[in-house]
Amino acid sequence: MATIPIKKRAKPLIVRKIGELDDAELIQISRAWHKLFLPHLADFTALDPQMDATFATNWLQLIEDFSAHPSDLATLAELGDLTAQTGKATDAIFVLLEHLEYTVGRAFPKDKRILLEFGFADIRKLRNDNFSRMVLRCVVTKLVAEEYETELLAAGLNANFLFDYDAAFGTMADAEIAQEFFKTVRIKRTTQRIKYFNALYDLHLQVQKAAAIIFRDEPEVAKQFALQ
Repeated sequence: MATIPIKKRAKPLIVRKIGELDDAELIQISRAWHKLFLPHLADFTALDPQMDATFATNWLQLIEDFSAHPSDLATLAELGDLTAQTGKATDAIFVLLEHLEYTVGRAFPKDKRILLEFGFADIRKLRNDNFSRMVLRCVVTKLVAEEYETELLAAGLNANFLFDYDAAFGTMADAEIAQEFFKTVRIKRTTQRIKYFNALYDLHLQVQKAAAIIFRDEPEVAKQFALQ
C-alpha cells in the first residue's frame, strides 16, 4: 500500500528570536536597560570602544522607532476600516442593481430568460463566493444594460443610471484595490516590526555579554543587565 507523503510546513522567511516577550514588553524593558547602561557608559566603552555614546544614541533611536511603529492591532483596525468601506461601496452597487433588475422586469415582463443575460443571480452569488469575479460580472452587466438602454429608459430607468453605475462601480473597485493593497502593507509592517524586535534583542545580548565581563566582581550589577 502506497504511503501518502506528508508535506513539510514551509519555514517562515523571518521569525522573532524569542517568543516569551511581546513587542510592548520588549520596548518597556529596553528603555530600562538603556537607562541602566548610561551611568556605566565609560565602563562599556573601556571594554569595547564601539559601545560609546553613539552606540547609546543609536540604541535609544531603535527603541523610539520600534515604539512608533504601528502595532499589528492598529494595522488590523486600519484593515477593518478599509473592509467596511469596501462593503459600503458594494452595497451601493447592489442598490443600483436592484433598481436595474426591477426595470428589466418592467421592460421585458414576458421574457424571464433576459435576466440570465444581466446575470443578477450570478452577481449575488459571487459576492460571497468570488468577489473579483463579481466585479467582472458587474462590468458585463453594465454592457448588457447599454445594449438595452432604449427599452430600459422607456420602462422608467433613471436617465443618469449608467453614469451613476459607473461612479459607484469605480468607488467599489477603488475600495477593493485599497483593501488588497493594505494587506501587503500589513506584511511589510509585520516584517519591519520583527526586524525591530530582533535588533533590540540582539543589541541587549551584546550588552549583557559585556556586562558579565565588566561586572564579574559585582554580580548584582551584572544581573541588572541579564534577560530575566
